[in-house]
Amino acid sequence: SAYKAEYSDRGYATYESPVWLKPEECSTLPDEDWTSEYNAWYYQYQPDHAPSYITKQVYSGYNFEFHDNWKVASTSFSSYLPCEYGSFDKVSESESVTDGYMTAAPVRYPVSRFVSAVGELMERSMNHYCP
Repeated sequence: SAYKAEYSDRGYATYESPVWLKPEECSTLPDEDWTSEYNAWYYQYQPDHAPSYITKQVYSGYNFEFHDNWKVASTSFSSYLPCEYGSFDKVSESESVTDGYMTAAPVRYPVSRFVSAVGELMERSMNHYCP
């Protein structure tokens, strides 16, 4: 599928990706027949790609890209960066990063979010929850 091709081009998969490794019980629904008949849209939902309206700012003169990250004040950066670095090209998030370019994206509370994520993974692992 086109989504899996994007995964191959990018070189990484998201948790929701159909190619993300999961235990067998997480890869299938309890009632596949019912779902295919009454809930067919479920099989069409494959969020392993950025929507076309998600863009990034590319500052060619500085070999620099800025990737928005919603809900972490990224619009503040988006307003500041043109003042500091001048004009930019707004391109799709799915476009590859040019070799030699630095990328930046804001993250809210990165250490506490990482610790929380590790705790969540440990809890799921110990309790045999699906990832």
